[in-house]
Amino acid sequence: MACDITFRATSNLAFLVNSFRQVRNPSIATTVTTTAEVETGMPLIFDNICGLPTAVAPRTRPLVYLKPISLHGHGGQTLEWEPVIGLEVHAQLLTKSKMFCTCPANYQDSSPNTTVCPVCLAMPGVLPVINQQAVEFVIMTGLALNCSIAERAQFDRKSYSYPDLMKGYQITQFESPISYDGWLTVEREGVQQKVGVTRAHLEEDVAKLQHSRDGAGEGYALMDVNRAGVPLMEVVGEPDLRTADEAREYMTKLRSILRYIGVSTADMDQGSFRCDANVSVRPKGSEEYGTKVEV
Repeated sequence: MACDITFRATSNLAFLVNSFRQVRNPSIATTVTTTAEVETGMPLIFDNICGLPTAVAPRTRPLVYLKPISLHGHGGQTLEWEPVIGLEVHAQLLTKSKMFCTCPANYQDSSPNTTVCPVCLAMPGVLPVINQQAVEFVIMTGLALNCSIAERAQFDRKSYSYPDLMKGYQITQFESPISYDGWLTVEREGVQQKVGVTRAHLEEDVAKLQHSRDGAGEGYALMDVNRAGVPLMEVVGEPDLRTADEAREYMTKLRSILRYIGVSTADMDQGSFRCDANVSVRPKGSEEYGTKVEV
């Protein structure tokens, strides 16, 4: 079987491969055409739908994601696909002190490793003390996002190995977040559409790595612990977005809300407002989700 897949926007190559791994049919010889073909006349060719490209067009590095696609098979049938997007947004909270200690949270203008203490450095025997204002800020955000506010919340330990994670785990919330079941609206085909907010919860930021090279060209990394422990709020959205324009509107509205209620500077250039996009594709009209890829 042979098929042509036409993407109507410049695309991320890794996303192309991962999004279609769910098909898992190596007998399909596939030609993938992006807008780069219009620019260069050179299409992307895949040996099979799960394989690596044999030719890569220049200037195909990402814009963020794809619009609906059409797949044409031998039978002449056209199958419309749509993207499904859910956003996880991290915002540093505008508190005076860190999440679990009394160190200053305003670390940007400080010399490296100066706004730290035994709690930030994860020394043995230290105990965290919750920042009350950070809790209040998440409640304010939850109310602004039409969320329910939990009568009882708890913190969880999320273990993973990052060199900039001082404790080897992150104190976060999962089972019982402070705010949950909210929504924002975005415009879809001229109509205001609700986009669900799964939860807004509290956690702590990590340290910061700076990568460089010495005079001999050898790479090394320096770690600044000032950012470790800064209050971080995560707003987890439902996979209700369907286009890049909707995702942009969602992010713009959320950023405006956080700045208006005064819980975060939401300055992207300072790393105070960051986003992970979970993207998949599925046949248009289908209720089942495809293979998710985090961008």
